[in-house]
Amino acid sequence: MNILLIGERYSANLGDGVIYDTVAEMCKEIYGENLNISCLDISGNTNFKTSSLVEIKKEKIKFLLSKIRKVASRLKRESGVKKRLSELDLKNIDGAIFVGGQLFAEYFSKQIYMITKTLFKYHIPVIFNCCGVGKNDKKRNIEYLKEALSLDNVKAISLRDNYDTFIEKYKINKKVEVVMDPVIEIANYFSINSSPEKIVGLGVMHPKLYAKNNINYPEEYYYKLFQVIIERLEQEQIKWEFFCNGNVNDYEFAKKICHNLKIEDDKIAKRPVTPKELIENIGKYNFILSFRLHSHIIATSFEIPTIGFCWDKKLNHFGKSIKRSDYFIEIDDNILENVNKKIDGLLKDKYEKGITCKYSSDFLKEYAFEVKK
Repeated sequence: MNILLIGERYSANLGDGVIYDTVAEMCKEIYGENLNISCLDISGNTNFKTSSLVEIKKEKIKFLLSKIRKVASRLKRESGVKKRLSELDLKNIDGAIFVGGQLFAEYFSKQIYMITKTLFKYHIPVIFNCCGVGKNDKKRNIEYLKEALSLDNVKAISLRDNYDTFIEKYKINKKVEVVMDPVIEIANYFSINSSPEKIVGLGVMHPKLYAKNNINYPEEYYYKLFQVIIERLEQEQIKWEFFCNGNVNDYEFAKKICHNLKIEDDKIAKRPVTPKELIENIGKYNFILSFRLHSHIIATSFEIPTIGFCWDKKLNHFGKSIKRSDYFIEIDDNILENVNKKIDGLLKDKYEKGITCKYSSDFLKEYAFEVKK
């Protein structure tokens, strides 16, 4: 059995790499020892890379450079995907799986179309597993996704979130299911060494990323948020440290927080550079307060309680999917009061979670591929 896995395998946000690795483990369980997995990074990458945030003061120059970088990035992704596709032995692929993550968005629309159309030519069946639905307002990008998903070789589609938005926007004449993000099952495939001492992880994400969702608080807002959290934890004599999901910009912002709060940089966990290191980092905490979605999903899989900050609706969806909505807080003027209440609740609460929809592993088993004859 030869399967092609497609996703953000080498994303700077290692949560996407964790998705890929989890689905790979699911496939090994479903298809057994004769399975061969090929990888296609949907951005055309072949290894983990670092990136940095460029701060530019003059707004007009910043706007123009941003436009140039967007076009250059898109062309690079598309050419990278074409090159990777040409290197694959597609004649011998039995099936392909888009592993998940927020793939149904404008950033990936063209690549999804390119990949699925190529797989169609080779009669390769395709599964879209637990894809998140992100911003995608440009008519051509919507058409790319509609055309790709409507192809006859697309055998199954499942979503992680935003079901109603997806159905209304794409109007696909196929069954579409909602399933849990595959990473919720990661504890079935990876083990962790939990810390013997009580320590809390504070997950940092650069606020520049919130702007796309019209959350435009100044950086000082986040300094104050972490100051309040740290004071509350130290009042309870609980150890803590900052961590990130691997993105360099997030890590640099953690250092900036430390500088502004006059905290030593040794209060930041080592930046993970592989999905495995991210899992190990999160696995040592007793609970976390964090922004990045997959820090919460990894923690939840290992029964580690979390408090989330909802910079994107996908965090609200996840909170509902595990019946823990109360612990996912909106980023607004009441955040300082609310975070203190949630910390109090978490310290007293008996941690329980519930799962409200089908697991990814069951979805992938249901639509398992057959070997080409």
